Amino acid sequence: HGALDVSALERTLGEILRRHDILRTVYLLEGDRIVPAVRAEASVRLAAADLSCLPAGERLAAAERLAETELLRPFELSAEIPFRPVLARLGTEDHILLLAIHHIAFDVTSEDVFLREASEIYPAFRTGRASPLAGVAPRYADFARAQRARAGSEGEEASRAYWRNVLRDPPPALELPANPEPRSARPARIRRGSRDLPEALAEAVRGFASARGATPFMAAMAALLVLLRRITDREDLVVGFPVTLRDDLGSGDAIGLYTNTLLLRADLSGNPEACVLLDRVRDSILEAFEHRDFPFERIVADLRVARDPDRTPLFDVLM
Repeated sequence: HGALDVSALERTLGEILRRHDILRTVYLLEGDRIVPAVRAEASVRLAAADLSCLPAGERLAAAERLAETELLRPFELSAEIPFRPVLARLGTEDHILLLAIHHIAFDVTSEDVFLREASEIYPAFRTGRASPLAGVAPRYADFARAQRARAGSEGEEASRAYWRNVLRDPPPALELPANPEPRSARPARIRRGSRDLPEALAEAVRGFASARGATPFMAAMAALLVLLRRITDREDLVVGFPVTLRDDLGSGDAIGLYTNTLLLRADLSGNPEACVLLDRVRDSILEAFEHRDFPFERIVADLRVARDPDRTPLFDVLM
């Protein structure tokens, strides 16, 4: 809200792209290898959508439809960078900046980094000053190089053995009632639902988890496992959950996908009581976290999991 300097905003986005080369990276297919290539150009030309001609009461809804359209429009990662900005003009001093950014270059912490940098760079450019952020941010290539350097190390071999043991003879795919047909046969649409827990219940969950030396996330995971047990009648369950690798690599100020997917394999045989189940979940998550550096794609390759385009390898539910 307020007067917008579009030129300064375009320069701000370009400066952020200059600082973070992962946002300027395309992915080329060379034989059977995917090779990242960083583009030198960092300028940004904002696509514009003028919605100010619509009745005032319809503009926000039109902006939301535009956002959904941008969200569903795919990226051609071999030819275009994974960063697509659109500026929606609702009025003379009322604009919405829509950013479609592919997950290959962005995680949840990247949003904080992006907004922090934009809030420092834009006021400087708007008043004719230079960017207050000098140099470039930590490079994603350094993160990838550090992961490769672990190959063959004692720590990596211990993690490989851990995941082989946990995931030996993995259970078959879950047949979930929410997805009765294969993904390839489902229409491309997004459905969302949300529900807030009453504060008293949320506090009770926190207290229950704390008493068992667990986190609220672990308690929520245990509840999810109970639900999956009820709707699938399965006692051997595997659930994925994402973790950040930023703390290990000093990448707190970088934009990129600094995450890995870990797996929890849970045994619900014998209908365990809540305390027993939470203890199992706590111990399993802590053990998995000790081996968080072993990339999920390496687990899949190491176990020689048969690939199926209609499901994620090894798990069907992500917490």
